[in-house]
Amino acid sequence: MPDASVKLSFCEIRKLSDDIIEVIIDDGVEVGESEIREYHAFFDMLAHPVGVLVNRANHYSFSFDAQSKVAMHKNMLAVAVLVLEPSMESMAAFDLSVMQYKFPVELFTSRSEALDWLSCHTQ
Repeated sequence: MPDASVKLSFCEIRKLSDDIIEVIIDDGVEVGESEIREYHAFFDMLAHPVGVLVNRANHYSFSFDAQSKVAMHKNMLAVAVLVLEPSMESMAAFDLSVMQYKFPVELFTSRSEALDWLSCHTQ
């Protein structure tokens, strides 16, 4: 990822380190198949696999098809989902329960704990 930040049509992706990126999906978005194709195209450009911090700072949802495909990319090593607003925690937990991850994934309420966990899973 050449720049420190990339804006896709539905989210912002920030480079936190060589091995960790942060994804912040825009408020009010329903992530569908076209957004997942765009998201995966971004991951195709990465030089090596990374850990992903999904910052659930905004309210958004996934279509059923998107839920089944969002976490399927060879350049994802691990996903830490950060939820700072208690009212969003149950929705994030539900999303994690239906998504098909092929790598470690964990829900966090602390940014520092999420980043520490990702650091351990990207080495």
